[in-house]
Amino acid sequence: MEWLIVAVFVGYLYYRFVLVKAGNLKFWKVTRSHADDAYSFFKSNDCFVVFECEPPGSYRASLPAGKWDGPFKLSVPSKGRVVTIYGRNPEYQAAQEDFVRRFQ
Repeated sequence: MEWLIVAVFVGYLYYRFVLVKAGNLKFWKVTRSHADDAYSFFKSNDCFVVFECEPPGSYRASLPAGKWDGPFKLSVPSKGRVVTIYGRNPEYQAAQEDFVRRFQ
């Protein structure tokens, strides 16, 4: 019985911190395949904030928790770096769906 409780707890932690925190997995799969297009997409939508390098220590004042999800990381080959992305809830989820539709 104890193993069942541990298994449920581990499953919950996996769901909460891997699947939910990772966001829309289909979107991120498409994003990895089209990283430069995704970078342009993030920069052109006001429901995303893109940091070209690590966010400054005071970034949370302008991106309050609950209104913004992230950080999400994306390797952008044309920039030669990893960018940090935050999405404004709930607008960014609809924008993600639009992006995926463009590449299906």
